Amino acid sequence: MAAAKARYRDENDVRRATVAKLRATGTSQATTLREASVWAAAWNEAEPAWNATPGGTLTAFNDLIAQATREQVAVRASLNTFRTRANKRNLLAQQLEDASEA
Repeated sequence: MAAAKARYRDENDVRRATVAKLRATGTSQATTLREASVWAAAWNEAEPAWNATPGGTLTAFNDLIAQATREQVAVRASLNTFRTRANKRNLLAQQLEDASEA
């Protein structure tokens, strides 16, 4: 994003306006993914054929976003499974405690 802002800073057109409003201040994975998606859309609008770095194509960036999104979904599913199992374990522990007091 910084490279795009530098690239278009002297241009007085849609590209400059498109990238000028972008921010990368995400403090969470979800925010970072949203900002990355906004940046990808702006990149696509401004100059989709531009490579931000050697090999740093818009397609490669979109692939990274997709991969990160899949990983985030997998982590959420794992956390939900963990929470469910932890709740069952806690219930069993409580039942054991209740039974031992009887």
